[in-house]
Order: sequence, then structure tokens, then C-alpha cells
Amino acid sequence: MKEIERVLNPKSIAVVGASDNPDKWGYGIMERITSDGFAGSVYPVNARSREVFGLDAFSSLADIPDEVDMVNISIPGKFVAEVVKQAVDRGVKSVVINTNGYREVGRGDLETELLEIIKDSDTRIIGPNVQGIMNVQNKLSLNLGTKLFDQGPVGIIAQSGSVSAYIGEKMGDDGIGISTMFNLGNQIDLCESDFIEYLAGDEQTKVIAIYLEGPKDKDLFKETLIRNALKKPIVMFKPGSTEQGTEAAASHTGSIAGNDRIFSAACQQYGVLRCDDLLGYVDSIKAFALCPLPEGNRTVVMSTSGGVGSIVIDEVYKNGLEMARLPTAARQEIETLTGVKVPENGLLDLAIDTGIWQRVIETLCKNYSGCFDSILIVVADGVNNVEAMAGYAKNLTSKPILAVYMSYGDQYRENAISCLKREGIAYYGSPERAVKSLKNLL
Repeated sequence: MKEIERVLNPKSIAVVGASDNPDKWGYGIMERITSDGFAGSVYPVNARSREVFGLDAFSSLADIPDEVDMVNISIPGKFVAEVVKQAVDRGVKSVVINTNGYREVGRGDLETELLEIIKDSDTRIIGPNVQGIMNVQNKLSLNLGTKLFDQGPVGIIAQSGSVSAYIGEKMGDDGIGISTMFNLGNQIDLCESDFIEYLAGDEQTKVIAIYLEGPKDKDLFKETLIRNALKKPIVMFKPGSTEQGTEAAASHTGSIAGNDRIFSAACQQYGVLRCDDLLGYVDSIKAFALCPLPEGNRTVVMSTSGGVGSIVIDEVYKNGLEMARLPTAARQEIETLTGVKVPENGLLDLAIDTGIWQRVIETLCKNYSGCFDSILIVVADGVNNVEAMAGYAKNLTSKPILAVYMSYGDQYRENAISCLKREGIAYYGSPERAVKSLKNLL
């Protein structure tokens, strides 16, 4: 996908509408592109200023003497078409249009005009009505008010700037990070299918996170999912499960949502995980980013609390999973190590002793790895360093390990969370969230 490569890796960018006025959209774009470390050339375009952000400004795109790879447009709609014409005349490869006031307000004719301008040219459009794009690897951020996120394995495709920013922030908070971010807007040209195709082949991206109000071309979208869903996980959140939600999506980006039940069935058929709530969506992205896929549904639960362990067991079976049935030899070996009777149901209610945890983990992973498909580690007390055992287990097995950390306000919490992040463990604040995320990995 050379077109997307050019979008993500411009060597020079003209910002049409660049401004020193903090109330202007062009200010936010300039702030990001000049402060996040982008190494390419930046050309502010402002007819009323000679200098913007300390850089020489040009009165029009046509006045820039050097080659321009990308144009970012954040000016009133009545001027946009002329700027796009200038971009085509200059041979600019990509244009990002922040400006709104198109199909979402009944002015589809303005979109048709833009498409006619770029027809038969090499210029591609992202937008209009779009927040922007981000490529963490080369420190390119064209997102208003959104800082450059930490680098990581999550590729984001979103038809909402706020949702994409939320996902990026959460991935940063959890120590995961993102590779790229594509905001779609009205997607009159480049669309969600183009970006899915690109991310499916991108070595920096392990999981594709999509927020979609409606595909641009349903048949193309279907073909793209069929071709790419088995290459890497695709996690999707789509509003429109109610009539009112569908109407809201249409007024936001002019999307045609279609029948929601048919859409859900298609996702299931093509191997795409569609989440029905935003928290579960982010939780699932985290799980796919940090965990290998389980080979089956048998899980071992190791817990510092028998009570919370029992809650976890309920959630395991509610979600169609099973507790791993450990063989007699395994239970006897663990009982010898711990002095505690081990039930057949796979719940290991262990003392708050990291030495015991370490020996039990070694026994399970080295001697009985064929008896389970995943491990859930539950830390439900103010326990110092037990969470480090999740990282220890990760080094001994290729099976997914998820953690529940329920100790709030205790003296160990900050260090515990830092440890789980450092070890790359998917951790959750409740048994329900952890088990549901594990189920979604299947």
C-alpha cells in the first residue's frame, strides 16, 4: 500500500490555516507538528501572517518554493476546493481535510466537487471532517489537542477523533502504546478498508482497533475483512445498535450504518471481534496486544483470596470457559509445596508468599503445561511482589497470562501496577473484565 506509506511518511507538510491564535484549529495542528519531534519540513500557510510558530509563512500553497508531500487543511469550507486544486497542480500526494460542513449536514455536492478535482491525479484525500492522523514511528501527529502517543503494537482506525484519542490514551496508560492512528471523517476517498489492508501487513502493528460508524463501501469492506481478519486480530466497536444511535452516527459523519444485526453476524463470520461496550472494547484491545492466543478454553486460577477466586470461577463458566482439571499427580505435587489441599477445579488459593507462588508456577509450567490453556492471576490483598509472579510465569510459558489486581489504596498498588506494565501483563480491575477479555481471545 504505497499510497498509505506516503500518507504516513511525508518529508514536508504545508499547514493551510496555520495560526498563532490558540482558538484556531490551525494552531493545534502547528503545536503538535512542531513540538512532537517531526523531522520533516513544515510550511505554514496564512494569507495574513508572515510568520507562524516562528516559521516563515506563505500566503498560499502555490507560493511555497519547495516540494510539498502533504497538505493539511483547516480553513472555512468555501476555500477548501481551491486549495485542493493547488495541491493537485503541485503533485501533492496526500491531503488531510479537517474542515467540516459536508455530507454530514446535507452538502454531499461539496464532496463530489473535491472528488472531481482529484480525479485522474495521484493526490489522495483523508477526510473531510477529520481529526487527523498519527505515525508514532516518525513522530508525525496531525491530531488537534492529541499528543504523540507512546510507540506500541496497536493500530487505530476511527471515525471519531475523541474515540481514537481515548484509545490512544488508554494504551499509553497501560504501558502498551500505538503504531499508527487513522481518523476517517467522511472518508470520501481513502477509507477504512484501505487502512485495514495497510495495517494487516504492517510489521509494527499486532492488533487493529476500529471504531466505525459505517463502512464507505459494504462490499469492499466485506472483502477486506475476509482477506485480512485471519492475519492479525481485528477488534471493532460500532455504534448503531439502536435506532437513535444510528441517527446520531449519520449526523456525525454522514455514515449509512445499515442493519446492525447483519453487521454483527458478518463480523462473527469473518473472524472480527465486535465489542458491545467501550470499556470491554479497550480491555479486549489490551488483551490482544499483550497476550498470545490460547489454544483452548481451560484456565488455571491462582489467587491470594479464596473468596475472589470463587467469583472468578463463576465468571469463567458464565463466559463459556472451563477451569482446568489438574491431574492427581499435579495436585499432590502442589499440595506438597504449599501445605494446602488443591481442589480438582483448578483454583489455587495460595498463601501470600512469593516463594510458594514461584515454585507452584514452575511446577505447572514445566511439568503440566498440557493441562491448561491460560493462567489467571488474582491479587486481591495488599500483597508485596506477588504481581511479579505474573512476569515470572510469562517467562516460563507461551500461554496467555492475565491478572486481576483488586487492591485499592494499599501501599503496594503503585509499584504493583508499574510491575505489571513493565512485565507486559494484561491486568484488570475486576474478575468480570479479566475473564471476558480472556474469552474474547478465543
